[in-house]
Amino acid sequence: MTRKSLSLAAVAALSATLFLTSCGGAEEKTTDTVKEAVTEVKTEVKTEVTTDFSKGKLVYEKNCQVCHQADGKGLASTFPPLAGSDFLSNKEVMVNAIHKGLSGEITVNGVKYNTPMAALPGITDEETADVINYVYNTWGNAVGSITVDEVKAIKAKK
Repeated sequence: MTRKSLSLAAVAALSATLFLTSCGGAEEKTTDTVKEAVTEVKTEVKTEVTTDFSKGKLVYEKNCQVCHQADGKGLASTFPPLAGSDFLSNKEVMVNAIHKGLSGEITVNGVKYNTPMAALPGITDEETADVINYVYNTWGNAVGSITVDEVKAIKAKK
């Protein structure tokens, strides 16, 4: 289910509640129906965020693959791996690396790297979330997920 149809479902549930309560009928039953609809919408959105990585894969292939490689293993001593990486868990570092670049020495899986990563200034917040979710859930990684709102909040920090 798309976000647009999820929003329409939420509006329909709210409309039904307002109609039935204004007519004086079935307030308790309607409240339960609305709670069920909202739970369903939240479940659908969560599933959408955590299972479809096709957009993130496209962003990765266009912007990241040259250095980090198609298999996410990077290039020894030059570009760190993203596959099985112990560096991925900090969402703030991930977002800032994409939007501001990364320079200076870092250690990934016990190996030191000091090749700068260029910022990707044209990448949108949605693309950022998509590519991070792709990396977080590919090549044996199981880091979790990030939302567009989290990306925006991290970028808003100074």
